[in-house]
Amino acid sequence: MEELAIKFETSINTIFHVLHDDLGLSIKSARWIPKMLTEDHKMKRVRCPKALLKLNFELGLGFLDKIVTMDETSVSFFTPESKRESSQMLPKDSNPPEVQASRIKEETDDSQLLRQLRRDLPALSPDEDLRHRGRVQGCHKHVFKEIQGEAT
Repeated sequence: MEELAIKFETSINTIFHVLHDDLGLSIKSARWIPKMLTEDHKMKRVRCPKALLKLNFELGLGFLDKIVTMDETSVSFFTPESKRESSQMLPKDSNPPEVQASRIKEETDDSQLLRQLRRDLPALSPDEDLRHRGRVQGCHKHVFKEIQGEAT
């Protein structure tokens, strides 16, 4: 609306009234669609843990004890557009638009996660490590033994 107001040299309020009252349009924001993992997403989910395993071998087995795990559904490889960016002027009785894959901005890569992790790791004190140890997945040492056996 701001662009229209500038183009037609009128107020945003006037543009809003023309669009809303005269043309019967209203501002609607996009709804989220359940996302399906593409092959690229699946490969990223494999590469990231492999990179963490490699980092663990470089820094020692105590490295993984400093990682707090969480529900994987909260981790996304996409940064959605803002609500304002997704809003469109549509007829009042229409449904909100759905978010299209082409309208989602993809994160750069999973090495960004590792850089952040390396930056934050020294900030964990031994006390914090002990508090979070109960939340760390317990099977990682068994997995490392298997992976070390495969690597040799």
